[in-house]
Amino acid sequence: MRAAAVQLTATEDRARNLATADRLVREAAAQGAQLVVLPEKWTVLGSEAAAIGLVNRALPDGEVLAEALRYGRMLAEESSPSSMATMKAQVYGDYSRELGDALAEANRLMFESFTAPDLAEGVQSFLERRPPKFAALSTRLPVG
Repeated sequence: MRAAAVQLTATEDRARNLATADRLVREAAAQGAQLVVLPEKWTVLGSEAAAIGLVNRALPDGEVLAEALRYGRMLAEESSPSSMATMKAQVYGDYSRELGDALAEANRLMFESFTAPDLAEGVQSFLERRPPKFAALSTRLPVG
């Protein structure tokens, strides 16, 4: 995964700040970043952000890297390779789309995934409490 940190000098003009942040994130994505962080001075700390529902959870200092690695391993072991490839293509393809267009494409792809064999395997593996056995990505995509 390629990550980027962009620095924004915030002003009193909220709309301008958001437009600048949007432009910087899109520029980073155009250069291959899949994760873009804006390390600004936020008035909400992690534990407070979790308490108000702004984030899923906050981690104690020193645990973020281990949790990120754990989460990455879980995704690699339990996620459909086809679904992961689709999401990766969305990350690369949607940086230049308007939000409405990106959302429409995401919804189209989601509904398309409901007919894929991986959905049945994912549900069945969950019900049987076993690791999923998704087909390898290379067996599903045409070459050339």
